Formats: sequence, C-alpha cells, structure tokens
Amino acid sequence: MKALQSEMSRLRSAHSSLQEKIDSSTSQLSKLSDELSNARGLTQGYQKELANLQRTLNLKVDANRDLSTQIADLSQAMRKLQKDAEAYISQIGTLRTSLENQEAANARLASENEDLKNTIRQMQSTISALTSKEDSLARQFIDLKAAKEKLDDFALSVNNLNTRITEERTEGGFYYGKTSIYLKSVLLGYLEWRLPAHLSRSEEKNAEASFSTESIDYVRVSADERRLLRSLGNKLKVQVILASPVTAMEVKRQEKEGLQEVGERDRATWHWKILNRGTQDGRLLLDVHMVDRNSKKIPLLHEDHLLVSSNVVRQLRSYLQPIPMIAGILIGFLLFGIAGIFRRARSNEIGGRRHAAGPSDPPPHIGQKQL
Repeated sequence: MKALQSEMSRLRSAHSSLQEKIDSSTSQLSKLSDELSNARGLTQGYQKELANLQRTLNLKVDANRDLSTQIADLSQAMRKLQKDAEAYISQIGTLRTSLENQEAANARLASENEDLKNTIRQMQSTISALTSKEDSLARQFIDLKAAKEKLDDFALSVNNLNTRITEERTEGGFYYGKTSIYLKSVLLGYLEWRLPAHLSRSEEKNAEASFSTESIDYVRVSADERRLLRSLGNKLKVQVILASPVTAMEVKRQEKEGLQEVGERDRATWHWKILNRGTQDGRLLLDVHMVDRNSKKIPLLHEDHLLVSSNVVRQLRSYLQPIPMIAGILIGFLLFGIAGIFRRARSNEIGGRRHAAGPSDPPPHIGQKQL
C-alpha cells in the first residue's frame, strides 16, 4: 500500500513537471508565432518599400522575383543615379561660371547706371538753376556748356590716345608695319598696314591696312577712362586714308568709304591699288584718324613712306648686292687679266711690224770742210 502511494505521488510530480513543460512549450510556441508574424510584417514592409523604390526608379515590379535580384537591380540603379549626379555636378559648375560672368556684367552695368544717374542729377540741377532766368540766357549757357564738354572730350582724347609701334619689316617687296593703340592704359586694338617697297613704271600693286579691336574689361576701367570710351561712341569709328603727293603715283581705293565702324573683337580692312606712271621715286602718305561721337577727327598715325621706282640700274644693283666681296675681287682680277692679255697681244703685234720693216738707213757722210 505504501509502495502504491509512493508510486502515485511520483506519478503526480512527474505529471505536474510534464504539465509545466507543456505550458512552457506552449508559451514558446506562441512567442515564436508572434515573432514569425512580426517577421512576415517586416518582410511585407520591406517588399512594399522595394516596390516603391522600383516604381520610383522605373524598374520592373514583380513580387515573385527573388529579393537578392531586386536588390541587385536597385544597386545598378543607384550606380546610374551616381553617374547622373556627377553629370549634374558638372552642369552646376558650368552654370556657376556663367552666373559669375553674369554677375560681373551686372556689376559693370550697375557702375554705368550709377554714372548715368550722377550725370542726370547734374543735368537736372543745371536745368533747375537756369529755369528761373531768361530762356535766351539759359539756352546760351547750355549751348556753351555742351560745346565746352565736347572740346574737353576732344582734348582729352587727343592727349590720351597714343600709339606704340611693335613691328616694322620689309619682306617680299612690301613694307609691313604694326602698331598698338592705347587710350591711356586701355588697349583698344592693333593697326597693321602693308605698302609696296618699290614699283616699276606702269606696274600696279596692292596695298592694305587693317584695324582689329580687343575686348575691354569695363570692371577694371577707371572713371576717366570710362568717360573717354563713352566719348568715342559705342563702336570705334576709324578712318584710313592713303594718298600720294606725286602726280605720277595713282592711288585707287577699293572701298566706297574710308570711315568704318568697328565693335569689340572685330576687324576692319582697307584696300588700295597703286599704279606708277613715272620713272622717279614717289611718296605714300598714310593717315589714320579716329572719329568721336561728335564727328571730330582725332589723329592717330601719319606715315610718310618712300616708294622707290625700280629701273634697270637699280635692279642690277639689287641683283649684285648679295654677291660677296671675295667674288667681286675675283671678278676684278679676272677683268684685269683679260685687259693685260689684250694689251700684251697688241704690243707684240706692234713689235713684229717694226721687225719686218728692217733697220733704218744711216745718215749720209758729210766731209770736213778744209780751209
């Protein structure tokens, strides 16, 4: 009986421990099911985010595809986005450069606008000061002031326009020249010309001149230089005249007008035909003027060019000039030798004639006179 009771108690304890194990297993299974449902929810969320990313990147959306394949597609799309971002960065740099240039232009325009505002204020103050007086006096004062400003601008332009010759050479029968034109320290451009160095009788050659302008940085230009540039006008007006004081030299201009307008980074050319109708040397006068906005001519350059008339003697001299001195000495010795040979032959001929004639007869005997 005791043995049965002890067995029953053992079975009860075993049953209770088994029940506890079953309860713990049940709780673990419930936890695992909760974690599984959470994992499924996270997976569905990730799949939704991947689908949204694929739709954003214009990729094919397929729920049956493997997750690793979808991630590989996403990485490839990200690399493409990185390349596009680099291209956008380069475009942004180009836009930044153009923006800086635009800001510099805006600063130049702002400075010019301020100068115009100051000029307008001065004009308004002048007009307001003169409106109280008689109209004739005000008109005369304004006319005199305008004339004075024109004369001041002309005098400043004449004093501040300067030229610097940078190249002079004679090549191929032509004389080349090049000079730089400055307005104070601002380089306006370059003037080049090509004139014949010599011209034969009834010969015709071409002559030309050109003026090329440079770009002006108005941001670095001072107020005085900006005023002088404004007095010259929006475009530079340049007049080039080629003439000859010698009537035998005929100069024909090919362009209709000698005055041309030249903008920034532009080029103007002039062409002439020169005909020599004489045999004497002539002169060519090259005059260059710049015309301001008041139609006043500002002299820039006056070139007095000697045009040599080629004749036979000068051509022979030009041909003999390259001969070295040693060759000249040898030719001189050769000419003296030929002259000596001819002289010796002539003296021999005269001696032979004397020998053929014989000795001369002795004079007759004259006897002595006896006393």
